[in-house]
Amino acid sequence: DLSNEQRRGLGIDDQGVLVTGLDEGPAANAGLYPDDIIFQLFLVPVKNASQFVEMAKELPNGTAVPVLVRRENESLYLAVRMPPERE
Repeated sequence: DLSNEQRRGLGIDDQGVLVTGLDEGPAANAGLYPDDIIFQLFLVPVKNASQFVEMAKELPNGTAVPVLVRRENESLYLAVRMPPERE
């Protein structure tokens, strides 16, 4: 989660999850990087890390979902393809 100080510095209110590290998987394959800030998952605003994890668990297997991120001063959408099967 972003701290209040980080949110103020970035000029954002109550949403966004800071990517601090990535394992091999759908997010890394889609081009997500450490220090990206995730704002939306499947067009739904993301407020914190626990919400993001719960939302990701509910995404359909084998589909590509849009993820809105801020990288430096630029906003961009990445297509994250969910694996065909998950544990």
